[in-house]
Amino acid sequence: MFLSTNPSFMQRIIHSTFLNADILVGLLFLLMGLLMKIFPPKTRKNIYGYRSFLATRNEETWQEANHFATKHSLKIAYVLIGIGIVIGFFFKTQNNWYYLFSVGTVIIAVLNLRGETEWYLSQHFEDTGERKSRHGQNKSLDELSTDEPSQ
Repeated sequence: MFLSTNPSFMQRIIHSTFLNADILVGLLFLLMGLLMKIFPPKTRKNIYGYRSFLATRNEETWQEANHFATKHSLKIAYVLIGIGIVIGFFFKTQNNWYYLFSVGTVIIAVLNLRGETEWYLSQHFEDTGERKSRHGQNKSLDELSTDEPSQ
């Protein structure tokens, strides 16, 4: 086998700056987003899905939270993979700054997914899980994205 006869090949891959947290977590977010898009969680009893206090209040908040989190995780995946490629070109070795940028952006991305989804839910639902009905906020994410701008 090629890999077993050349141990320096594996060392070059492991120590490559292109094998960074941004690309790996970006691929994980991409996989998670695509799986949830293709096979959305049907009920709150599923083993996967976006879970928080507000997201699990009722079926409507569950569906809306998972729909939003799926779209947002795909956006984050593309951003993380892009940042990972830039980091791979920018850094020649894996030093402290490399780890700070690589892991730091992953932490920010995870917190962003959680924060944006919770903010979206708090803007569209009451704490009881009832949909808010002021100034057009009673529309779902799909309805909001298809609205025509008012003239």
